[in-house]
Amino acid sequence: MRINITIPAFALKEINVDVGKLLKCIRFDVLNDRIVIKALALGKFEITMKFRPSAENGKLVLQDAEVEGALGLAHMSESWIMSKIQKALEANAEKIFIHDISTASDKIYLSFSPRQS
Repeated sequence: MRINITIPAFALKEINVDVGKLLKCIRFDVLNDRIVIKALALGKFEITMKFRPSAENGKLVLQDAEVEGALGLAHMSESWIMSKIQKALEANAEKIFIHDISTASDKIYLSFSPRQS
């Protein structure tokens, strides 16, 4: 079963997620063709990640990913953050097959299918 959804950018701004003690107050936005994620690392230091999402072989790929902010103060590096994100993406790839993902200034389009287990 293939599922197609379009998420308006304003709806992303309403999402506020915490990921354990590591990342707090995670907020999402769309800027042109990039997804922007802002979070508080260790609840204190703001970091920003920007990327262009794409689908390759059923997996989500973050193209032109950039991480900015006070990573050193949070005892983190861009490569460490990207490795954690990549690990999470690989785990999700076992659950869903992404056919397509694209962004525009006002929405994100996603087409996916649940994987059979």
